[in-house]
Amino acid sequence: MYERILVPLDGSDNAYFALEHAIELANVLIHSCSYSM
Repeated sequence: MYERILVPLDGSDNAYFALEHAIELANVLIHSCSYSM
């Protein structure tokens, strides 16, 4: 199971725009993988 999702940033405006998408994707993955046993 993954504990961290790494997103490389170079300090550019495009990198921070990509970071917003990476956070959104991480939230979807975390939500879709949570289940109770």
